[in-house]
Amino acid sequence: MNELNGVFNVRKEKGLTSHDVVAAVRRMFGLRKAGHTGTLDPNATGVLPVCVGRAVKASEYFLSQPKSYVGQLILGVSTDTQDATGKTVLTRPVKWDTDMIMQAVGSFAGEIYQTPPMYSAVKVGGRKLYEIARRGETVEREPRKARVDGIAVIGSDRERNALTVRVDCGKGLYVRTLFNDIGEKLGCGGCMGDLTRIRCGPFYYEGSLALAGLDESKLIKIEDALPFQRLNVPEAGANALKNGNPIPMDMCEPLGPFTPVSGDYYYLMRDGVNAGIYELVISSGEYFFRVRTMLSQ
Repeated sequence: MNELNGVFNVRKEKGLTSHDVVAAVRRMFGLRKAGHTGTLDPNATGVLPVCVGRAVKASEYFLSQPKSYVGQLILGVSTDTQDATGKTVLTRPVKWDTDMIMQAVGSFAGEIYQTPPMYSAVKVGGRKLYEIARRGETVEREPRKARVDGIAVIGSDRERNALTVRVDCGKGLYVRTLFNDIGEKLGCGGCMGDLTRIRCGPFYYEGSLALAGLDESKLIKIEDALPFQRLNVPEAGANALKNGNPIPMDMCEPLGPFTPVSGDYYYLMRDGVNAGIYELVISSGEYFFRVRTMLSQ
């Protein structure tokens, strides 16, 4: 098996599940370890970073990275899945008032609460919601906090009662639920049509590649993928680094601009090799690096 460690910026095609993409990458390069950094629905397209080898350990850090989407909001139609692939449950007339539409869309900027859709992987009582939904059942779900950093209408099609909307958001936002809720606020309902993720943290659509275009030269090192500052650990700290022990900050040598911030993450390296992701903490008035994820083993 090849020893590849890093991230591929994959451009997912419509019809593939995120698991399908990971399985394809694993087969293409003969890998044992591979995983994506945040699910895209089968009908969605766009950026799906795939971590391979030891980089799989760092996949959690991508989940909290900012994301951006461009999607189609179809007004006047509500479906059981909140997107155009579902069964239509209600149609209502659309009052095309541009000012009212812009105000409704803009009102969802900031911190919001969403009720997870029944067709999602969220678990209630140990069961995934989509499994419950496929049995024709509905259960109560607790609203969850989400963050919309920016939302704007960037196009419209009045004949189809459709808007093209860009959404910049944080972790855990359901775009189809957002579009459903915008439709409800307008009083006509709405569902999501096409959706493309154009950004996932440091990865952008412009730099993404279809599965057929991947090769080893396109692999991105984990230290180039996440924007953490780097420090070198000298010989005196080599054993502590190897064993994942706390390392005093004043022992380390910054590799470039360095700003110490308690609670932030940093790469600690040795002889150019990324040993792991460490958190800067304060103990007894002194700064120490505490290991969060070992990447060198």
